[in-house]
Amino acid sequence: MNAVRPAGTTLLRAERAVDVTTTLHDAWICIDGDSIVAIGEGSGAPQADTVIDLGDATLAPGFIDLHSHGGGGGAYDNGADEILAALRMHRQHGTTRSVLSLVANPLTDLARSLTTIRDVMSDDQAVLGAHLEGPFLSPANHGAHEPRHLLHPTAEHVEEVLRIGTGVVRQITIAPELPGALEAIRRFADAGIVVGVGHTLADARITQAAFDAGATLLTHAFNAMPAVHHRAPGPIPTAVADTRIRMELILDAIHVHPSVARLLFAAAPDRVALITDAMAATGSPDGAYQLGSITADVVHGIARVRGTETIAGSTLTQDQALRRAIDDINLPVQAAIGALTATPAAVLGLQHRVGSLAPGFAADILALSPTLDVTHVWTAGTPVAATSRAGPKRSWPRAARTAASRSGVVFVGIRWGRLDRSNNPAAPSARNRRTHRWAHWRETPSSFATCATGRASSTTRATSSRRPCKVNRALAWDTEASWQWQN
Repeated sequence: MNAVRPAGTTLLRAERAVDVTTTLHDAWICIDGDSIVAIGEGSGAPQADTVIDLGDATLAPGFIDLHSHGGGGGAYDNGADEILAALRMHRQHGTTRSVLSLVANPLTDLARSLTTIRDVMSDDQAVLGAHLEGPFLSPANHGAHEPRHLLHPTAEHVEEVLRIGTGVVRQITIAPELPGALEAIRRFADAGIVVGVGHTLADARITQAAFDAGATLLTHAFNAMPAVHHRAPGPIPTAVADTRIRMELILDAIHVHPSVARLLFAAAPDRVALITDAMAATGSPDGAYQLGSITADVVHGIARVRGTETIAGSTLTQDQALRRAIDDINLPVQAAIGALTATPAAVLGLQHRVGSLAPGFAADILALSPTLDVTHVWTAGTPVAATSRAGPKRSWPRAARTAASRSGVVFVGIRWGRLDRSNNPAAPSARNRRTHRWAHWRETPSSFATCATGRASSTTRATSSRRPCKVNRALAWDTEASWQWQN
């Protein structure tokens, strides 16, 4: 992506480093070339040619997106320029490895798209391959795919897909109830392609047969498949019960309600991969966009097939998904980061090379601000410009602490309740951001002051003989956070 990898070794220092298994404080990571060569905390960091001190940042593995159709105004079905524009936008939001998803199209069109992606892969190792979300989908559950382009997975069609997809197709979605689907799943799995069950009407029996035939993934769980029913469980409980299976999830609060997403994480910890299913409008203004041959209208960030209520992908980025996982469904930071890194790496069989912070792993590293915005990105040791500013501007309670101290008020303590640092290592926890409102304190002797909007859910105690202190920051609190200030 036209970036230059620094010569020699680079040492990154930050307040903490977090991956799915480890949290380090006063952390450091040493990069040599495209790999991590050492990681630790405190003293003992090796000498390096370049040292970058990131202050109060949290270092995390780069995100891996198994399922995205584009962004930044570009679609992966189109030419190289649009692919590169989309990759650039997602990379700025922390996605360092991508599988490029293609919607259902005629096989001749898919062949052209796959040739383009193959060429991009030759210049960019962060592109892991292509995902064919069509054409082997149920006509009765096609979603935003053009029904005219759907096919049955006959032996002839399967062999043609394998031919045009040599060296580039990494993943494919199949509706297992279609004629010939189970044999197609076996054929693709034997060829080393990850097979997902999706855009389907399959019941539990057929879904289990697909998993036994070699499918290992559920494509965007809950979407374009039968809902959970107490007498007809369908694909979702079948996938949850089978520990071989991992599940994609679009965590944008549009595709799946947060309470339902919370249930999935509770039922299948470490087996949910957060994806974007992003389309070209991601990172761009509302308007009309193409998704293959389908026109989608985007209004208030929600994409729908023109003239229908059918959702046409998302406008989600993976850093937004991280914040939603912590804010909306109360995942610990380690688990949320794992769903964006280690779990998708395992889906692709790359868990020994990407998705973790450890010696020998690719130097795909993010620096996250205390608000979990992406501030720095390294892909295989190469720095990438990062500009993550999704959603309302946020500030940690630390901002209030700093501002107050400048007015002569000393912060002396905070009780986090169930949001204890030991459970949420990026404390102050992003779970404390429940609303984004302007908070206003005015100190009076032995007084309690609350948010002027009436939305504050905790109370500030201020005692001071000095002049009143006014603090204005974009803050929000959890009901179990309590603050104490003392002169």
